[in-house]
Amino acid sequence: MKNIHEQNGYHLFMKVFPAGLHIYKSICYIIFFVSFFCIFICPFKVAAENARFSLNPVRHSSDRTKWNIGYIQGGDYADYQKTLIATVQGLIEFGWIKPFETDKLSKLEAQAIWEILAQTIQSDYLCFVKDAFYTADWSEDRRATLANDLKKRIQKKNDIDLIIAMGTWAGQDMSKLSIPTNTLVMSSSEPVLAGIIKGPNNSGAKNLHAQIDPTLYDRQIRFFHDIT
Repeated sequence: MKNIHEQNGYHLFMKVFPAGLHIYKSICYIIFFVSFFCIFICPFKVAAENARFSLNPVRHSSDRTKWNIGYIQGGDYADYQKTLIATVQGLIEFGWIKPFETDKLSKLEAQAIWEILAQTIQSDYLCFVKDAFYTADWSEDRRATLANDLKKRIQKKNDIDLIIAMGTWAGQDMSKLSIPTNTLVMSSSEPVLAGIIKGPNNSGAKNLHAQIDPTLYDRQIRFFHDIT
């Protein structure tokens, strides 16, 4: 079952512009790194008005040294897997994760990908927490309890530094939790209209960031018009 909110122009774009897969991957992990940097690195690295920054890996400041990452989704959807894989490829490129063969991930669902990330990858900086993968399997009943389960975990253990909220359902639920954990919403087609963030320039919460491209559909329409 596929949530109607998850529909976007991706598949049509790919048919018209085959090279779009590379661009799509690049956008995914660039946005991830910019978001990750703003959430975690800026408070520690930017010491002067004109200070320069890099995307080089940085260890966690606590005793555990690694940043713990969790994941939540409404259910499996092809774009979610693509976005997650693209993010991992970006992490490899920038040195946060040691290189490994990612092609084998393309045929797996999100939870299977997450298990590989949690069990087999090598990184001195990141930890994909094995039991911090949450999916509602497109069940409204399961969705109602999932976010609360995650909230209770955060309140009790506080063991997650960043939550990847993949898709509209996950983004909506995380935006309502009122927890301090930094959250990155990815692959949500209309985060403003869906009520995830207040606007394209301000999410309304200092720990919540969402991928958004306000002119995406306008550019698509103009692009399709130009080639017809």
